[in-house]
Amino acid sequence: MNALASFVAAMSEASLVQMTIPLTVAVVNEVAGGPSGTAPGGKGKAGLLLMLAVMLRTRPQALVQAAPELRKAGRQLTGGNRMPVLLWVVNQAAAANPAAGVAVWVRLLLPQLLGLVELLSATARPAATAAAPKASGVTPAGLADDLLRPLEVSLQGPAVAYLSGLLSQLEVTNGSAAVGGDITCGDGQVEPTVPGSAVEVLSRLIAGKAITAATTSEAPKNAPGAAAAAAAAAADSKKAATARAAAANALEPLLPGLTALAAGTSCEQQYSEWLLLALESAAQSSAQPESPDTLVERSAANVVSCLCGSDACFGLWESKHKGQLRGSARILAAMVQQPQLLKPLQRQPEAAQSFRELLAALPARHRSHLATGKGWQGACARAAEDACSKLPRKVSGRGWKSSSSRLNGGPSQGASIVLPLLGTTVVLTSCVIMSGLYRHEVAGIVQAYAGKDTAEKLDQQVLVPLEGLLEQAKPHIQQLQQVLEPILAKVQEAAAPVVMQAWEAVEPTALKVQEQFVGPAVAGAHQFISYAGEQLRQLLVHAKSH
Repeated sequence: MNALASFVAAMSEASLVQMTIPLTVAVVNEVAGGPSGTAPGGKGKAGLLLMLAVMLRTRPQALVQAAPELRKAGRQLTGGNRMPVLLWVVNQAAAANPAAGVAVWVRLLLPQLLGLVELLSATARPAATAAAPKASGVTPAGLADDLLRPLEVSLQGPAVAYLSGLLSQLEVTNGSAAVGGDITCGDGQVEPTVPGSAVEVLSRLIAGKAITAATTSEAPKNAPGAAAAAAAAAADSKKAATARAAAANALEPLLPGLTALAAGTSCEQQYSEWLLLALESAAQSSAQPESPDTLVERSAANVVSCLCGSDACFGLWESKHKGQLRGSARILAAMVQQPQLLKPLQRQPEAAQSFRELLAALPARHRSHLATGKGWQGACARAAEDACSKLPRKVSGRGWKSSSSRLNGGPSQGASIVLPLLGTTVVLTSCVIMSGLYRHEVAGIVQAYAGKDTAEKLDQQVLVPLEGLLEQAKPHIQQLQQVLEPILAKVQEAAAPVVMQAWEAVEPTALKVQEQFVGPAVAGAHQFISYAGEQLRQLLVHAKSH
């Protein structure tokens, strides 16, 4: 056993994958008649089982890489009583690494459960017919219809239950994954355990959206038997839809775990592909742009995962915003209405800053649609414009300047109003306090050094009028503080509209204080400073002469 394991460990990755494909098919074909969940005995069969088990337990990533080719075998691996044997094979890889078992399941079994030739792709579409497998050991499934026919409901249960067990081992059933996001191949390349395409295809099916699948070429309408063929195709289509819906319902509880694994990968290219698919998923929603449904909310959460996973996704979203406006606007609106979706971004300051910059750039992409304001494009542009103005405040901390202020090169209108108000209040309050505390002290110091007459002159001509002026300002200052205090608390939570309301509330008092008291107080302060400076100069001259 150790010698066999050492031999497998020394094999090249490509050779091991090429060996895994025919050996897996042979094992399933040979032992398919055994009891459910077990591999039957027999020396020849035992040898195959032993060889495959050692290979997959030593190098589990080999089965992950072989899965796309094995998928082309169709019912040869999953039909009839073959499913338990195939799950036994997958479990050999999972015994070494549960994440590898999930990766094989998603690539091999998920498409068959849903009746897809392959998972979704943002750049490529399924071909019209299934390509004939090239690898040795896998024979063509016959027609593409075999691959496009979802797995029977009776066979779905064991497959879904097995996946649920793997996710429990990885402790991701609650939607968070600490490990297991990547599968490292022998050549050092990294494969995501769960590609984003698997998450999106499930999300769409759970929401009741049709998945565009490949279809075989249709027979001419006037060909012999065309009517019967069409009726049979319609019946098969209805049956397939029922089976596909059953699979989606069974997998819905497992979607958070699969999503968590997809978000845990370190493969940046995966995030770019996933972002595009999430935008497409949101575009399929039939909800109004400003009223996101569950499909859009899932897509928005997935977009946030992509933004946190790869910096390239910010530029990619900006470049695709106009072309994918239907989905992009819905996702932005969902982020406004469900701000908890933004928490992962808020935990990454650099990603949060990049997101704010993205929000500042997006309006230029949809502004032409906003100007026309017609049809769904106008509605989506309005929703996107509204979200781009609101989201910066939801993702920013205190003191951050909004995108509009960065573009205009200055603080926002709300800040330009509030700051002078605060400054006026603080200055006036300080003047009143300082005047009360130091008037007699200043007069005493001047009296000690320049004589009683000089001190009385300073007190009568400068300090007493200044104190009286500021005393008159006291009630207005207190009124200003009382008005500002509750409004400023609201400003911290909300923003510009509230600030404008605050300005309207305090404008009469603020202007009155500014005109009647601030100007005279500042002038009095200047007079006092000049007078004190002159007295100090005279004191120095007097001290020097004596």
